[in-house]
Amino acid sequence: MIYQIENDLRQVTESGQWDARLIRFPHWGDATFTNPTIDYTSRAPTPVEFIGELARLQQVDFPYLDQGILPLMSMRMLMVLLSTGEFPYRLHPTRIYDLSVQDQVVAPQDGERTQTVITDPTLYTDTFFLVQLLEWCDVLDRQRTILAKSEYNARGKRIGVTGMRAKEADSLYLDSEAIERLALTVPEMTLPGAFRIKDLSTRLLCTRKTKQACRDAGLRGVSFRPIPTPLESGDRAVDGGYRLLPEETLSSFDLDSG
Repeated sequence: MIYQIENDLRQVTESGQWDARLIRFPHWGDATFTNPTIDYTSRAPTPVEFIGELARLQQVDFPYLDQGILPLMSMRMLMVLLSTGEFPYRLHPTRIYDLSVQDQVVAPQDGERTQTVITDPTLYTDTFFLVQLLEWCDVLDRQRTILAKSEYNARGKRIGVTGMRAKEADSLYLDSEAIERLALTVPEMTLPGAFRIKDLSTRLLCTRKTKQACRDAGLRGVSFRPIPTPLESGDRAVDGGYRLLPEETLSSFDLDSG
């Protein structure tokens, strides 16, 4: 089983209740640290800065951000990921200021950094890093991976769902929510502790082994969404949830060589 590594939002009770919020910088939207082929050091300041509640950040290893795509984690979390299978990576330093100094370090007009220097070490933490993986893991079998394709009427209402092979998809990048069956070209046990598949774009992925290692280590703020992703209704049970396509539809792709 392959999982998306996500934030554990069980402690989030209000919309906008993040662990940390990015302090904007020019072209900040281009610095995602998710594409292994891009050197983001020229696109982002050093360090990348955030505002957060330091007491709360002491309780998490994978902070929930207002820019959730950023791979910000504790060194402890990185070490656990590496322990289940090494992978090349680059660390980009960060600094998270306490919420109490927000008015001093964030300009109200544009959300960017002011010139104020905070020297009191109790008002910031440098213990989290943006972790950029440096290689794509090109292991998706687009021939055997099956997607759900919704059909809509003229009014935009979904009237049915059919299956299709990933190789028939219009886009190179796949919607992980649409995957009904995920097939790989290599055994799961050979995959690194964390990886990215180009076809799934920004998703940070791991195997069942890594998920268990994170649980055993007591990492906080981390959750794991299986692919296929459980849905609320459907015909085929997967890991406690349900999918859109019934088993007979999926089985038909095994009979059809494509």
